[in-house]
Amino acid sequence: MYLMAMSTLKFEEWFGLVEIVFLAVCIYYSFKTARKLKGGVFGSGMIHIAWGFVILGIGHVISQLAYIFEVDVLELILKQQQGKITEILIFVFAWGVITLGFMKIYQMTKS
Repeated sequence: MYLMAMSTLKFEEWFGLVEIVFLAVCIYYSFKTARKLKGGVFGSGMIHIAWGFVILGIGHVISQLAYIFEVDVLELILKQQQGKITEILIFVFAWGVITLGFMKIYQMTKS
């Protein structure tokens, strides 16, 4: 069933899958950059950004599974309404962690 669905994907569905690949590249280089910075304000900010990308990636995988294959993981684990709310909270939390990382870096540049 899933292989059959893969062969009939529309452009926007393929684009959503490609987006996950780019997120994986962002995650890899975010952690690599944070490791090179070895702590400090810039390293701490990059770690927050990297973990935010990880959370964002998990949210996108969950969204793509629901959109393309009609398998809503959060709905299976939680009830329908809580699953939708949890999905929104995942993205809000991810962007909050990324924003915190950028704020740490920005504050360092102000001083």
